[in-house]
Amino acid sequence: MNATSQDQQLRTALLSGAKTPKALRQTLQISQPTLSRAINRNRATISSLGAGRSTLYAIALPLGAIGSELPVYQVDDEGSVRKVGTLHILINGEYYWNGSIGHSGLLRHLPWFIENLRPEGFLGRAFAQHCNHIMLPPRLSDWSNDHLLQALAQTGSDLSGNLIVGKGAMNQFLVGEKGEGDIPHATQRETLYPILAERALAGDPPGSSAGGEQPKFCIQLRTPDITNVLVKFSPPTDSMEGQRWADLILCEYLALQTMNEAGHSVATARYFMFGCRSFLEVERFDRIELFGRRGICSLGILDSEFIGSELDCWHRAARLLHDDKKINTKDMQSIFWQEAFGLLIANSDQHFGNISFFTNSLLRFDRCPAYDMLPMFYRPAPSGEIVERHYQAPTPPPELMPYWDDAKRWAQVFWQKVVNHREISDAFKAIATFHVEQGAEDTKGKRRPQLIS
Repeated sequence: MNATSQDQQLRTALLSGAKTPKALRQTLQISQPTLSRAINRNRATISSLGAGRSTLYAIALPLGAIGSELPVYQVDDEGSVRKVGTLHILINGEYYWNGSIGHSGLLRHLPWFIENLRPEGFLGRAFAQHCNHIMLPPRLSDWSNDHLLQALAQTGSDLSGNLIVGKGAMNQFLVGEKGEGDIPHATQRETLYPILAERALAGDPPGSSAGGEQPKFCIQLRTPDITNVLVKFSPPTDSMEGQRWADLILCEYLALQTMNEAGHSVATARYFMFGCRSFLEVERFDRIELFGRRGICSLGILDSEFIGSELDCWHRAARLLHDDKKINTKDMQSIFWQEAFGLLIANSDQHFGNISFFTNSLLRFDRCPAYDMLPMFYRPAPSGEIVERHYQAPTPPPELMPYWDDAKRWAQVFWQKVVNHREISDAFKAIATFHVEQGAEDTKGKRRPQLIS
């Protein structure tokens, strides 16, 4: 067999995916020296991955300007950068990760810590708009993995967490670093926040792509230290929809305040009313001062990578991650309590992006402070209408029973704070009063059965 025929047969064998040298020798019926010569003739299109007995050969898949090999960088607490690996993009939907974080090897999906960078929510959609110059689909729901990698490598210098994919994005990070003199002082909030809210709604939100559907923007402030914050905001309160969202934003502030009083770690939050909008400023825990970053990932990503639950409730995923020694007992118990508290304050939006973990080791994960805790059951309908609803807390599953009474006590504290706050509307105070009275009746009546361990 001549060299041209060997090369053609080699490429044909690799069209179905990466192969070991042994598999290729058997398929092509050639010796190792002959295979080595064929590989060397095709270095431009065939990648040699791994080493020794773990060697694999595969056809690389260049993605336009970013090529087929993407360096991945990590930004530390002080803003220093180090390369932590290379992602090889291969044909047939395969990837090869070679790095110091995670497990190196062949994958049929993106590494979970890169999948974790996938933009979502309000700021994610704005991020997609910023990728127009690289001709990607305008809707995130239409993005393939190839689209995601092209966006990350060319525009993803300021996503959540501490990883940056691709040389282009890394260069943007290095060039785009601001000096302290460019950062507004916290005393400028009242003027600045309404302007940034309008800009965010116009499709140009400043800051990085944090998840979540509610309108928001990210910004650095001098306080006098450098503080990185995510700011949610309501529509104008001159409409029923705007007033309801303003009530819910204030409820989120009061819920975090209550959880903190109950002894749970929560994100530091501040509430403001500027003009006709309410604002909730939440300190980011993935950013440190001017340049520093910390790695984070969502409960959903950990679940998908390590346990594969049905994503139906937090406590089941937490139990499985604890059993797999991925999270500690204290963090598991805090998730149990938070789920119970959320059920008791009508938080009907307990999705798996609303709990996050620090990715210090990528082997065991420490929980981030709590965030996104509010009575979403009472949010406006998608049409903007305020629909009258009556929430009844469910019977707790057995796993939550040990936490239920304490969570119920603090839920009563929360609802009473809502009733007492002067900026809550009369309509929402009526809802909170209902919950206070309902809780008082439950206390007078029979207690829920307790799980005896």
